[in-house]
Amino acid sequence: SVIIVNYLAQELINVLSKYSEGNVQLMLLNHAGYWIKAPRPDLEWGFMFPERKDTNFSKSFPDVWKLISNQKSGRLEHPEGIFNYETIDFESIKHANEKLNQTFSLTAFTPEFNNWKLVTYLPKDTMNEAIGSIRARYVLIAGLLIILSAVSLFLMYQTTLNRYNQRQARLSQAYCAQLT
Repeated sequence: SVIIVNYLAQELINVLSKYSEGNVQLMLLNHAGYWIKAPRPDLEWGFMFPERKDTNFSKSFPDVWKLISNQKSGRLEHPEGIFNYETIDFESIKHANEKLNQTFSLTAFTPEFNNWKLVTYLPKDTMNEAIGSIRARYVLIAGLLIILSAVSLFLMYQTTLNRYNQRQARLSQAYCAQLT
């Protein structure tokens, strides 16, 4: 049953690895909060190595783990970032995929095994960098719009002033012509 679990976990990890590039960290946690898939490979499978028994999500983010371990799914805005999480229900997969169930004896799926969590994490620093970058772009665009508006207003003022001066000149000529 360990081979089957490892095989299925490896297949899931392979899929997750394709989508875990970029700023959002994609993690797979077992029922005890150990990383199966982590942002860094040295954090993975800590429960299998005595020297890494304290290397887990539940120790790195204890308050987050306390919340997500007791809920099926959700979103958590935390001072360190944003966490989205979903429980992977292997029981449903087992019943939905009869071919897989016949190929492997999936009786190894204990309730603890069934309580894996898929977690996405967007760190606060990453959000702040993105917001800072967006803010800088908006400030630049706003500055350009202000300059463009100022130039447009100046040109409109000059055009209006020229028209006024031309009208005044015509009125003055007409008044002088009337006097003579």
